[in-house]
Amino acid sequence: MCDWLSKYEGEAGLTANGSGDQADSSTQSRQRGVRCSWYSFGSQATRARAGEHMHGHEEWIKSGFEDGVFLLVGSIQPGLGGAVLAHDTTLEELEHRVDADPFVAENIVSAEIIEISPGTADERLSFLLT
Repeated sequence: MCDWLSKYEGEAGLTANGSGDQADSSTQSRQRGVRCSWYSFGSQATRARAGEHMHGHEEWIKSGFEDGVFLLVGSIQPGLGGAVLAHDTTLEELEHRVDADPFVAENIVSAEIIEISPGTADERLSFLLT
């Protein structure tokens, strides 16, 4: 269902953690960290179907916050799709969560996950560095 951002791995020798380190991919995917999911609408026809699945999508978002995984959810302007900032989750867990979003399951949007390796953060976000 999802178009994962693995195409960037290997380009310029980068691994999923953004470094040139060649850690094995099974270890990387099990690491709990910060990830961002990007959602982009397909055609106008698929965008028009979004209303049919909005309630389920909103419940999916609510569940992500209740589970302590989502930090921020919002729209990509101007109306191009959406983004989710997630933390304390493995790549596999987030892939399953993203696949469960009705917008993804019904092919309303395509999704990509980008892994972030935080190096420096404002004090208010220092919990992301652990």
